[in-house]
Amino acid sequence: MTSSPPRSRHSFSISAALSAVVNVIQHKFPHARTIELLTMVRAPGNLSCGNSMGVVAPFIDQAILAVTRRYPELVRAGPRFEVGRCDLFKNGGPHFTSDGSATVAKTIAAHYARQDGP
Repeated sequence: MTSSPPRSRHSFSISAALSAVVNVIQHKFPHARTIELLTMVRAPGNLSCGNSMGVVAPFIDQAILAVTRRYPELVRAGPRFEVGRCDLFKNGGPHFTSDGSATVAKTIAAHYARQDGP
């Protein structure tokens, strides 16, 4: 029987992978001014709606924070979007119902519509 690696190792692996993504973006889009890292849309309160796949593990947020610290002028952590109700998920998450997709799209669009332009 093998055991799972400690959470800090998960965070390190994910932050290394995210750093690699940042490097690729920098290479392919050298004029990019900001890279925003986001997780998936979470269950309400980041608590299970009957399926743990709708919950973002803390080590994911920690990995994103580590990458923002590595590239402070370029990378920022995006908002932690949540669905408002569990019934917007299919089978407890992470996939959305039709209404859930529409609701989440409006929430995210409204957030970015309020942001400063280029």
